Amino acid sequence: MPGFLAAGISERLIVERSKAGRWGVKWPESCARPRPCRESLTAKLCRERSLSRVRERFSDNIAPTLARVILFGAGASFGAGDVIPTRPPLGNRLFDELVLCYPGSWGSLPPDIDSNFREDFETGMAVLWDRHSHVVPALMQQMALYFIQFRPRKAGSTLYCALTEKIKDHRAARTVLLSTLNYECLIEYAITAQSMAINYDDFPASNGAVTVWKLHGSCNFLPEGIQATRGVRFTRGVTFGTAVRPVGDANEVARFCLGDNALPPVMCLFMEGKPSQVSPGTVVAMQEAWRSVVATAEKVAIVGVHPNPVDAHLWDALAATQARLLFIGDEKAFSDWAASHRPKGESEVMASSFAQGFNRLVDEILGR
Repeated sequence: MPGFLAAGISERLIVERSKAGRWGVKWPESCARPRPCRESLTAKLCRERSLSRVRERFSDNIAPTLARVILFGAGASFGAGDVIPTRPPLGNRLFDELVLCYPGSWGSLPPDIDSNFREDFETGMAVLWDRHSHVVPALMQQMALYFIQFRPRKAGSTLYCALTEKIKDHRAARTVLLSTLNYECLIEYAITAQSMAINYDDFPASNGAVTVWKLHGSCNFLPEGIQATRGVRFTRGVTFGTAVRPVGDANEVARFCLGDNALPPVMCLFMEGKPSQVSPGTVVAMQEAWRSVVATAEKVAIVGVHPNPVDAHLWDALAATQARLLFIGDEKAFSDWAASHRPKGESEVMASSFAQGFNRLVDEILGR
């Protein structure tokens, strides 16, 4: 079991409902010293009565122009700064980390599947999903436990913290959309260190909160409104159209994943197609809303995301947008992608790492 459970973490979300009736989320102000709040309120991010209703919920308040979007990937969090217990791994190291934490499950897969994972995580997950999908929910619960442990060592110790401070100083919450492919919550910690609220809902938020769209789900997105006890087994043909409850208490995530419950948090599988068994309509609706914002955005910055045209839900929109694309990461990979998929669009590589490109990123996204 990861050591973070022994740390006594009890940060809790304070969920505030705005006058417009939309949910915004405020995490504890302190990143360095977790402390319980007096209230433990919960809220539904979205009820999936119908997919069209969900899509309408995410799209009815989108800014038509002027938006500036940042898309973060694993490379951003890997290079974000001083994170405990260690910096989140890149995809090519994730399997090794999961094996180290969970030798009886992730470390005990059949040899051929283990080999697939070690060669390429997405390939390994695809093979596992195809042959043994009934074990995937429990493995995803453990993955959620692994990712919930990451947080800044102290307030201001990551580049996410520095970025959100700049967003606050520039009063830019209504024009900057933060989006991420990562399951951890380093961005949320950074926002609350600035005493700002988090909004997982419409962009821009009506109450001045910072909008964060987690396009592949999150370790703190718990399903609500349906129960499946630990003995329930289900395969890849089964999905659960549940409500989603974002939480900020690491121990609550642990209790959920370790308790008498068979469902994992709302997290896409790290494989081609990024399927999700829990609340897939919410994930799809958020992705569609993100593509709508990207289509009319002024600038889109991509930080630490390796170009992968197979992920068409992301890269088709990035190829088609008229926005100026700014990239931080592997220059050759992005240049090759841009040459073949976006030959007429304005694209620029700013730096190879989050740290090297941070000042330029702030100038481009928060400047005029």
